[in-house]
Amino acid sequence: MTNPRQQNAARVLVLALLYFVTGRLGLMLPAFGSHITLLWLPTGVAVAALLRCGFRCWPGVTLGAVAVSLAVGTPWLAALGIAVGNTGGPLLAAWMLRRWGLHPAFDRRRDILLLFLAAVIGMLVSSSLGVAALKLAGLLPEESLAPWRTWWAGDTMGVIAAAPLLLSFTRKEWRTITPRLGEFLVWFCATGFIALGVFFMHSDPLAQLWLPSFLALPMVAWAALRFGTIGTSLAIIVISATAVSATATGHGPFSRASPSDAAKVVWLYMATCAALGWLITALQAGRLKAVGMQQLFDQALSEISLGVLITDLDRKVVYTNDGFTRLTGYTQEEMLGRTCRILQGPKTDPETVEKIRAALHGDGYFDGEVLNYRKDGSTFWN
Repeated sequence: MTNPRQQNAARVLVLALLYFVTGRLGLMLPAFGSHITLLWLPTGVAVAALLRCGFRCWPGVTLGAVAVSLAVGTPWLAALGIAVGNTGGPLLAAWMLRRWGLHPAFDRRRDILLLFLAAVIGMLVSSSLGVAALKLAGLLPEESLAPWRTWWAGDTMGVIAAAPLLLSFTRKEWRTITPRLGEFLVWFCATGFIALGVFFMHSDPLAQLWLPSFLALPMVAWAALRFGTIGTSLAIIVISATAVSATATGHGPFSRASPSDAAKVVWLYMATCAALGWLITALQAGRLKAVGMQQLFDQALSEISLGVLITDLDRKVVYTNDGFTRLTGYTQEEMLGRTCRILQGPKTDPETVEKIRAALHGDGYFDGEVLNYRKDGSTFWN
């Protein structure tokens, strides 16, 4: 058996490798005015890993960030400065999410707000230290805020898009997709084709409108309703990466604007897609959770002999369980809309009837027994 130190060392190495791979993929996306991209998925990987594996695996983030920077020719000192920021930002975001009680299942609307807030605040650290390191190294001579803003936007979007996928990716979550694997593949291919069609159009720039960009939003909603966090995260990543690539190379509905304005519009579009997707995901998860609890409640009631009958204020039956059917012989369909009078026979004394009526118009509490009649005419006390 491996000891805790060996386990943590293995986690550090795996995290460093995952950070490096996603970082190299992120640098393949075209940039806006510098080598900084608008979608930096390694920050999402780092936040999710710190929450799932613990804060002791932070060296994996640092190693991965240094390796990515060195791989593109960044000097050692600048690479270390960038790595410090890329470690500190996710650490702050993960600490806030843990302190605020984030649910990794994202089954509450509150979790979506917490995710966005932690991403926005935490990535201020990574973007500020990263840009400062590049400027000190003379790799970012311009004085404008555009590089810092792009860095912050890319890191924030990386957390929003990728962290939920890694936080909730479990066998249980995947088993919810496997029965619909065919539909999932159709959705994935359709999302890719629509994103390419929308953002790589070659129409006259003067005639381009933003309207085509909304054609991708139904694919996000489809994923959120049918495939949970896995589908939602993939939809956000695919659509965002396509939008960034197309707009930065002069294609699609957002390319008319200047590079600075285009970056702002694309980021707002990606954030809108993410907010829509995660909100629908939370609402759907909450609905499915409520349905599951109702099923467990019905199952528990059916497994015991307790007969349950619920009426409205007019004494009209609105619910009965299987135990009630076994006890009386009346099915729920036969009882819905009728009154409890069907169970009361002529031998019920007037005093008891008056007590029941008073309870219905008072606090709803009645203490006593009533002679009831089953569907077959037999009687029982209840």
